[in-house]
Amino acid sequence: MKRLFIIGNGFDLAHGIHSSYEDFRKYLVFKLETITGKNFNNFDFFNSNILTNDYIETPENDLLTILYFLSVSEYKGSLDIEWKNVEKSVGELDFSEFEYLYIDESKDDKEYRANWINHDLFLPYVDLLTEIPSYFREWICQISLSNIRINKNIQKFFNDNTIFLCFNYTNTLEKVYNIGRHNICYIHGNANEKTDIYFGHGNDLTYDDFINSISNLNYFSVADEYCEINDILRKPVKNIIDNNLEFFSDLTDVDQIYSYGFSYGEVDQPYIRKICESIPLNCEWYINSFPDKKQKETFKSIINNCGYKGIVKEF
Repeated sequence: MKRLFIIGNGFDLAHGIHSSYEDFRKYLVFKLETITGKNFNNFDFFNSNILTNDYIETPENDLLTILYFLSVSEYKGSLDIEWKNVEKSVGELDFSEFEYLYIDESKDDKEYRANWINHDLFLPYVDLLTEIPSYFREWICQISLSNIRINKNIQKFFNDNTIFLCFNYTNTLEKVYNIGRHNICYIHGNANEKTDIYFGHGNDLTYDDFINSISNLNYFSVADEYCEINDILRKPVKNIIDNNLEFFSDLTDVDQIYSYGFSYGEVDQPYIRKICESIPLNCEWYINSFPDKKQKETFKSIINNCGYKGIVKEF
């Protein structure tokens, strides 16, 4: 019986691996503390004074600014102190504080001059924010798998004819479970290989979308930069699927699908739709059981909405 196992970050977390987005935040703060020799435990990363209209590029300023933008976007509408959905957040970066940096001249020829002054103010932030994936890869590559043990409650669902679609960047399956590399598709890359690491959002904002949303004429000059940030921080899901068609074509004889620690987030749903297009009609689908009943029902609904016609069960 051939099985497809979909592995998400909850798999690594269940093994005590420090791979959460909150761990990414802690890494950036630790890096900042190492550079400056200061303690940032009680620092207010929401303080917009971090932004300046004469930005000076230094390791300290760069990290402070990244922590500011990601914190503001991550905590929007929430009092939660942890980062939980950074990939989505990088598609919703909040630039509203730039209103107070921009020079507001919107009459006659002054409007043209203000636009280009604003453009120059914004440029350093473009270069910085598009470096977020590099910081993410740097963090991923230092995650330790030392002293990680096999979870037999999970391992018992692996058989000799199991293939893995792994959304994690670690090689836990290989190092801890001795799974052959040829049986694993690291759909977003593997930190232990010299390949691309795909990290980002699924926001398809276009240039026209941005232009149509502008109410302040002084923003027109930075439309290209806003869209550049959005494009670079977008996960190229369609290209990733196209580059892994051989894997998906190998799903035509899969009898069972299991997913563990996978959140079925919006940006990753195209992969689920591709799976549903590839598997036989009688394929069974199982998700790992956990206490949040509402979340389980949400996952089941997403799978069905992606094209799976059967009943999603639990294991």
